[in-house]
Amino acid sequence: MKNRMKKNIIILIAISVLLISCKTKDNSDKENKMETIEIDYSTQSFDDLFKKVAVKDFNENIFNLIEKAAILTSGTSENYNSMAIGWGAFGIYFQKPATFLSIRANRYTLEFIKSSKTYTITCFDTTYFDQILHFGNASGRNTDKMGTHRLHSTLTPTGNPAYKEANIIIECNLMEITTVSPDDFYFDEGKKFINDAFIEAKDYHKIVAGEITNIWVKK
Repeated sequence: MKNRMKKNIIILIAISVLLISCKTKDNSDKENKMETIEIDYSTQSFDDLFKKVAVKDFNENIFNLIEKAAILTSGTSENYNSMAIGWGAFGIYFQKPATFLSIRANRYTLEFIKSSKTYTITCFDTTYFDQILHFGNASGRNTDKMGTHRLHSTLTPTGNPAYKEANIIIECNLMEITTVSPDDFYFDEGKKFINDAFIEAKDYHKIVAGEITNIWVKK
């Protein structure tokens, strides 16, 4: 009797392991299939791709956010410009959630920010790193940079230009543009960088501060 019970228990355990294995494999297959699905961005609307997240509920690691791959964009649906960014900060400024960007004085995108008083920061995964480099290697002032990239442009519900491939879109209203001085820097690397950039731009770097008005994340 005991031997028969042991045998039955062994059979039940074997069946359970088999079922768990099949379920795990099934889930793994589903995940793999999901990973291989490619989105046809040309047919997707902004609402199809993104959902709004309250600033207080935004849980991304801010130290990785811009460093991975990000594009700064400003302008209108008819005329806008983008540039690659790799430096920035997030914080509270005048009791408002804000972004802070260090931008070379002669950047074409800076002119659009001054004009429109708004901008977006679109953050991507590293899949699109080559496209980020495209926005960093050429100027829209004297090349067709905006007409030769492979990303799909879109407008947020408030009318700010961004890109459909983004994982995160941060919308900002311009608060302040401040000009830095070499005397403001107390480490040699920063002082040298600011002075070297001045040679090209004939002006010192600008710190652009903007209030975060909306955050959109990929669904």
